[in-house]
Amino acid sequence: MGLVKLIKAVTKVDDHTVKFELNEPSATFVPILTMGFASIYSAEYADKLLKANQQVDLNSKPIGTGPFVLKSYTKDAVIRYDVNPTYWGSKPKIDRLIYAITPDAAVRAQKIKAGECQIALSPKPQDVLDAKKDKALKVSEAPAFMTAFVALNTQKKPLDNPKVRQAINRSIARRT
Repeated sequence: MGLVKLIKAVTKVDDHTVKFELNEPSATFVPILTMGFASIYSAEYADKLLKANQQVDLNSKPIGTGPFVLKSYTKDAVIRYDVNPTYWGSKPKIDRLIYAITPDAAVRAQKIKAGECQIALSPKPQDVLDAKKDKALKVSEAPAFMTAFVALNTQKKPLDNPKVRQAINRSIARRT
């Protein structure tokens, strides 16, 4: 994304604010910051892992100050969280969270109908219609918050031609 060249400085303004100074104007900078890889990590924890040559643990053994702490993670299966006893805010209303990783939307729909889980994300449209008819289920819908983009390699033909890029841009249907 070229962030190393783009960011001139990052300075602390106060305990809850940082200031980014860029080397040049960038319309994509703020959207880039919404992407997962741009998460802010604990410098102390990152340094500790770097010294121990365990950088891979940064994403698989996270730390933080939220209401829950990671208890266990089984790749492609389940993530378990327990309440954080040192959380600075009010105590959560539940003691643990369990995320069953279920890639198949049909299986997620079956689990919700069977009472095996309380929440199922990203259902198929037909499963939403079926769930709305089921009096035992409550369907909550919310607009998705996400950043999407089309990346073009302008170093290669034919995308090195501004006219081709303009044609692609104009071919994308979007709401106004």
